[in-house]
Amino acid sequence: MRKRQRGSIASRRSRMLAGAVLGLLLAGAVTAPPAAAASPEPSGKTEVRATLRVLDDLPASSFSAPRVDDDGLSAPPAKKFFARDSSGGSATQEPEDGGGAGTLADPPVPSPSQSITPEECLGHDSSFSGRGWAKGRFASCQGKRLWVQKVDCLIGSWFCSVAGNAYADMAVIHYTKNDSDFRDVLEVTYVGNWRVAGDVSGVPLTIGSTCDVTSGGGSCTRDVGGTTRPVDSWVAQGTSFEYASFAQDGGAAPNALATADLRWVATVVSDIGPSTQRSDPSQARCDRASYLLRSGAGQGCVFPWAPTPTWTVDKTESPQTAQNIWEAQNTPGTTQPPSSRPKAIPTVLHRSANATEIRRHRGVATRACTNFFPGKYPAPNTDCDEYPMASTREGAVNKADGVRDYVVKPINRTDNQDAGTDLNRFYAAQRIMGSDGWNDAFQVRVP
Repeated sequence: MRKRQRGSIASRRSRMLAGAVLGLLLAGAVTAPPAAAASPEPSGKTEVRATLRVLDDLPASSFSAPRVDDDGLSAPPAKKFFARDSSGGSATQEPEDGGGAGTLADPPVPSPSQSITPEECLGHDSSFSGRGWAKGRFASCQGKRLWVQKVDCLIGSWFCSVAGNAYADMAVIHYTKNDSDFRDVLEVTYVGNWRVAGDVSGVPLTIGSTCDVTSGGGSCTRDVGGTTRPVDSWVAQGTSFEYASFAQDGGAAPNALATADLRWVATVVSDIGPSTQRSDPSQARCDRASYLLRSGAGQGCVFPWAPTPTWTVDKTESPQTAQNIWEAQNTPGTTQPPSSRPKAIPTVLHRSANATEIRRHRGVATRACTNFFPGKYPAPNTDCDEYPMASTREGAVNKADGVRDYVVKPINRTDNQDAGTDLNRFYAAQRIMGSDGWNDAFQVRVP
């Protein structure tokens, strides 16, 4: 009995010791440093896992190189400046894979007044959320920080350890046109500020984009595919750009109006399949409105969600118009016609291109000039100037019970017509629509 008990105790001790050793071996494999992952592995058993994530939108801060086992959450977007091409030349360095990306030296951009640098894009907090930041109706951008993590697993999905982390800042800039025979959107995607710890080699990273029509019909197509190269090749490039052009065709009658969502797409591929991140949509609107074509704008596209543009009245060319608008905005109680309550005259207006509505507004204003300025209107070389203008939804019509939230005044005809010409130029330059459910807003300012 005692010998059997001793044997049983010894057997249990042997099993416990073997279990402890196996546990230590397992723990060592799971927590092994990246250097261990680079050592010879069992033949045919290694699995590479790679994931791509976008870090949460956080305020600007300094950034240090991550640890190999960093989970990424301690590395907020730094919005650091991109490294400029040191040569100062204009030649574009073609990538070895022919994927369409290049150095930062010579990206395609429109006129300087509308261009956006990646530094400028990443310097705005609004670039990091939603549709992004718009410099104007023809230039906008989105910014993010990408995080690629590579994990090596020795036997299938067992014995895994982090091999490396890579972070990059990305600025995706969109440009539209207003005076073209074609309706297109140019996209320039900058990738730079790489920070790497450990081994991220051999993981393919594709950066591209999509354009999806959301209303009006027609098509929105990209001229070339995205750019694919291993992460370590992207890192070696430093700061590079990838660009494409989207052609929009068709749209709803009568003005061939269409809207489309633009999204950037980034994907890494490994043994567990693709890992993809997509941006929020950045909306573009394209049209061939006849009233804009007549004003010389041509067909084109805008970002309708951009900040409200401002029409600044030219006091030199149209001093009487400027004075009338200034009084309407600042001393409405001194203006004609009278109102049954204090006037509420807006500074932000909405365009109307409806000819019937414009005639009705103008008719009401003309009668007010006749009634409240007898002997002065009608008169030779004199126009009835009204604010808000007849070409806006806020014009003189649709007032009731003696409420008149508009002003009229007889002024010099040349002065009035010069202001009208300048307003139409503004409508064309900013592609201000007033039809098809789009009564674009604009602000009126007298300096």
